[in-house]
Amino acid sequence: YGIGVAKDLEQAFEWYKKAAEQGQDSAQCNLGYCYKNGIGVEKDVIKATEWYQKSAEQGNCTAQYNLGCCYANGEGVEKNSAKAVEWFRRSAENGNADAQFNLGWFYENGIVVPKDLKWAERWYVRAASQRQKEALEKIKKIK
Repeated sequence: YGIGVAKDLEQAFEWYKKAAEQGQDSAQCNLGYCYKNGIGVEKDVIKATEWYQKSAEQGNCTAQYNLGCCYANGEGVEKNSAKAVEWFRRSAENGNADAQFNLGWFYENGIVVPKDLKWAERWYVRAASQRQKEALEKIKKIK
């Protein structure tokens, strides 16, 4: 971020990598983000997914959400809605508002899970309580 030092994305990537290789879950998640977006390193969605997986398995809810997105969109892994729901659920249960929103969407549309507007609304309400911007509109729509 350039706080107290000159902003250097390549150097930031190297420090994230050192911490990630030592098992630090937020550094692993950040490293995945760097690989996914080509920040300080050449873009590589396969490596991004691998680092998200390591972090997600340690319980990092942001990595769980990001891994769910990878499976939902087939980025770095084969598209798999069931695995996407699994990771969104883990992240949602750990409090990630975007994962709560996405899980609501899966219930609203009956993809992988049974279509259930009550469950969709429950997840949207949880997301909206954290000011997830799209959730309130979804709640109004399904009522």
